[in-house]
Amino acid sequence: ASLAEIINRGLGLSGRRAFLVFMILAGLVFAVKVGSATSPFLAQVWDWAVYYLTALAVGTGLHRLWKRSQPEQPEEESDAGDPGEPR
Repeated sequence: ASLAEIINRGLGLSGRRAFLVFMILAGLVFAVKVGSATSPFLAQVWDWAVYYLTALAVGTGLHRLWKRSQPEQPEEESDAGDPGEPR
């Protein structure tokens, strides 16, 4: 369910359209996985997808850990305003 929510939010979808997009993506993943048993090309596509998604997950996790380790710095409000604003 969380994967579907991530995809839907990323694509800006909701409702029936979001469900259809998720089902199409799930069908494509299933087809590539099943086809990888018989086709060398689909096996290579499957391996590439696994490596890419693993690297993406690790990178996202490391980025979140790095952001959590940074001290909170409140934004400073300046009285000058935006540099583009006329005075």
